[in-house]
Amino acid sequence: MATQTIAYQPAAGRAYIDLTSWTGDIGATTTPVAGDQIEGPDTLTLNADGTVTGADGTYTLRHIQAANGTTEGVSYQIGTPAQVPQGTVTLGTPTVGQTTIDLPFTYNDTDQTGFEYRVDGGPWSSVASPVELTGLTEDTPYLIEIRAVNAEGGGTVASTTITTGAASTISSATATVTYDVPAGTTLATLAEGFDDYAFQESEPGEIVAGWQLVTTVGYFDSNGDYWLYPDEEPGVSDMWFIDLNGVAYYRPLDTSGLASAVDTTPDPFTVTPLTDQPLDSYVEFSPIEVTGVDAGENIPVTVTGTSVEYAVDAGSGYGGYTSTITNVQLGYFVKPRIRTATEGSAEITGSVDIGGESSGLSATTVAAVPQSVPVINTPTTTKNSVSASFTYSGSDATGFEARIGAGSWSSVTSPLTISSLSASFTGTLEIRAVNATGAGSSDSVQFTTDALEPPVGVISFGTPSKTNSTITQPYTYSASDQTGFEQSINNGSWVSSTSPVSLSGLPEKTFVNISVRPVNADGAGQTYTTSVQTNAAPDITPPTISIADVNTRDLTPTITGFCGDATSITLVVTGVGTYNPTNNQGTFSVQLPELTVGTYEMTLDAEDSLGNASEQQTATLTILEPLPPRGNAFGLRDMDPSIAAVTLMSNDDGACEMDEFGRFTTTNAYSVVDVDMDGIQRKVLVKADGRPIKPFYKVNWQILD
Repeated sequence: MATQTIAYQPAAGRAYIDLTSWTGDIGATTTPVAGDQIEGPDTLTLNADGTVTGADGTYTLRHIQAANGTTEGVSYQIGTPAQVPQGTVTLGTPTVGQTTIDLPFTYNDTDQTGFEYRVDGGPWSSVASPVELTGLTEDTPYLIEIRAVNAEGGGTVASTTITTGAASTISSATATVTYDVPAGTTLATLAEGFDDYAFQESEPGEIVAGWQLVTTVGYFDSNGDYWLYPDEEPGVSDMWFIDLNGVAYYRPLDTSGLASAVDTTPDPFTVTPLTDQPLDSYVEFSPIEVTGVDAGENIPVTVTGTSVEYAVDAGSGYGGYTSTITNVQLGYFVKPRIRTATEGSAEITGSVDIGGESSGLSATTVAAVPQSVPVINTPTTTKNSVSASFTYSGSDATGFEARIGAGSWSSVTSPLTISSLSASFTGTLEIRAVNATGAGSSDSVQFTTDALEPPVGVISFGTPSKTNSTITQPYTYSASDQTGFEQSINNGSWVSSTSPVSLSGLPEKTFVNISVRPVNADGAGQTYTTSVQTNAAPDITPPTISIADVNTRDLTPTITGFCGDATSITLVVTGVGTYNPTNNQGTFSVQLPELTVGTYEMTLDAEDSLGNASEQQTATLTILEPLPPRGNAFGLRDMDPSIAAVTLMSNDDGACEMDEFGRFTTTNAYSVVDVDMDGIQRKVLVKADGRPIKPFYKVNWQILD
């Protein structure tokens, strides 16, 4: 069976699970079954029975049918759906000047994160009550709209149309002419009077509502507050008070120390729409650089629309995406993104607003799944892989997927190779085109991987070399289809081998089974085994030998001794000769030639069959004067003239008694006595001759031993 290496790869931030059953409620058009897949954001828990759990919200899931690879996107709601603010914005009474409008408002709920306003259908901007509009054109109607907003968008809009005041004229009933504003000056009509001017005391007297203020640099508002334009520098300039009678009072205006008006309106920008985008995915627009505002000034950023977010790069990289209001500054970059539709050819829109300048956002998904079918060329195979190239005639694909049999689809390019298959495996290769909408129809081709070809040669064992603990076993091989050999000792694990097999540390006299087999990339050939026995341990113990001193009256004595397991025996009799007797069951004997009375030194050496030599043994051979076989004497002391001293040692049976002089005291009797003849103990049979016992009577004697 093949081992599949291709698998479905979800988009970044998403995961999938193979279904084992179905108890889910995602509302797919085709009810999922076991073997299908469910794919969704990796923040959710996708269970094998089709159930889905996670934080409250609206999510897009995909159902992938195992039978045909068809993909369906499904919107899935967990918990209560989020919604835009539901409260009501109530507009208050405006304060209107010739170039200004202040419009307060209230809100009766707490489900908002902020408020936005726009003028005459322009872009929405963040605001707090009251809406303050300046720099307007006098006697001009303005449509002002206000709404509460949160992460889901804007609530119900409250709107009103307010017209600014008419061009300045003398407001006194006694005035008969309109004050003509000189070129290059700015005029403002006070809504209420004031006693002091911030920069200097007013000489005309009390300034009341209706007076007009004319400036050559900067401008006054209807409250009497003075402002410098962004491109103007503080200093001394001209100004006039115009009273209710139209009388103009000139005064110099010293604005030293007054800061220029802050520029918080960025340069306009336009975000290019995105087309042919993948389904149900966040897609990013080109970054917007914040320009045209004063350095250090905080500029609010807001977005509108479903699933519209933005990220900010303040110089160290983009942070996380958000849909809530945040501030940016000069030189920051704002990168919007939007989540695309779950179906093809669908547009999702929104907008991004930076300090009152805004642009619409638009992302449209691709039209449909690929309509053409890939054409697979004839595949090639190895023992564990299949390779193929393919062509595609259409232009509506963004990629291709392949699978083996009923396995999972995986992204591929042409040509492709699928590995880790079994030898002689028969399977079906399928390839299909895909785009952001889904997958098209597939082409398929059947293939069979190559068969294995293990070695088929014969191993022959040569004559082994061995000791009591080592074996060296050579072998040869009859073919060249192997890449190496393996060996196993006594049915153990197989390891790499070369000839000869060398084994050491073995017990003596032990049979060892040596198995060898040829191997190559396709496996192992036939196993060949031989059994070899180690030798016995060498005998290092020399033979045990011994030879004793010999005292004898035999002139041709026989020398005997012990020789153990000796195979070579050497007996040297000094002055006589060297003899090499044979081992007779651990003993040896050497018959010497006739010797003369005297003393001879003997040495005995021996070796066994392994050359173990015994320690040399020595002994003395003494040849005594021979004794006559029989004799007589008058008294035991004179039994033989050649005996220098004969001493009676014992009388065994008491049948023949002797006195203290060694004379027999009985007749016709015998006795066995122990005598010492020159240091040699003898047993002697002594018998009287029958005559009366007298000293020195003749007696018969015989040496018994």
